[in-house]
Amino acid sequence: MRKDNDQVLDSNVAAPRFYEAQMSGSLPNWSRAGWRAASHLEDGQGPDMRFYPNKDLTGGWYENGGYLKVSLTQGATASLLAYSALTWEAAARAAGQWDVATRNVAWVAAYLYKCHYEADTFVAQIGDMTTDDLSWSSADSAPQAGRLGTTAWRPV
Repeated sequence: MRKDNDQVLDSNVAAPRFYEAQMSGSLPNWSRAGWRAASHLEDGQGPDMRFYPNKDLTGGWYENGGYLKVSLTQGATASLLAYSALTWEAAARAAGQWDVATRNVAWVAAYLYKCHYEADTFVAQIGDMTTDDLSWSSADSAPQAGRLGTTAWRPV
């Protein structure tokens, strides 16, 4: 039984590192994904107002290791992370994971706040699945905002 508990603790420590590796935008100094650099610093900006609101939509987490940012998934994941941290707060604090969890939840909350930039507007997704699948480079070397039909197309 002890081995199972150690595995659970190890996975709870590793999970936030996964989230930090999925961060988009200018990475905070507390991120432990030292191999990552800033990425998609122009999200929300672009040449065509039909697809780009010209608002700062940097931040958040990427979806499934690609470059898509899906607000519903981020909200659900951040909610689950917050719920687990609050439910097992004593254990999270004892394991040194409380600050890690709250920083990651705050990172996504700040992004989701940016996504609701007008009373009747909420950005559900940034990026395009087809365009996303065309590039297999790291997020920090992926193309930025561009025109429809290019590998840099990141519609909002």
